[in-house]
Amino acid sequence: MTIPLRQQLLLGALLLVSTGVGILRIAEARNEAAVGGGGVRPLDVARTQERVGFGRILAELERLGQGAFRDRLLALQGRGALWLAPGMPPHHWALYVDSFGLVRRIYVREQALVSPEAHLFPDGAAGIPWAKQRAFASISLAGALYHELLHYDGIDAESEA
Repeated sequence: MTIPLRQQLLLGALLLVSTGVGILRIAEARNEAAVGGGGVRPLDVARTQERVGFGRILAELERLGQGAFRDRLLALQGRGALWLAPGMPPHHWALYVDSFGLVRRIYVREQALVSPEAHLFPDGAAGIPWAKQRAFASISLAGALYHELLHYDGIDAESEA
């Protein structure tokens, strides 16, 4: 029995699409594993804590005269390239992960975005005024995001980023 050419082409296209979807899912799983799993998700400003945390870092960047950097973060978030990673290890603020050139994202540790001072000083910081803790933690988060943005833009070497 011979399968007609039209059906062969349809079957070939179906196999190609399903293989592509499978590879994309593998890349997404690889990214999630790289940042500790734990329910990674796109940064969603409809969620109150995420909106407040993201708004705080954007306002800080504006205050520091870094409007272009702020705009880049907004654009990345709008494209779905900024994700939260609740399970990211505490020694990371943020991390750029690229799997097979298919899934390129900057992941931010959820606690670092929602409460950068709690991320930086998990056991508290006796003797350091809260406002200074928050300022230092916010600048640290901004620096980590800038570093990962450089990787996102194609700078692979850590020493250059």
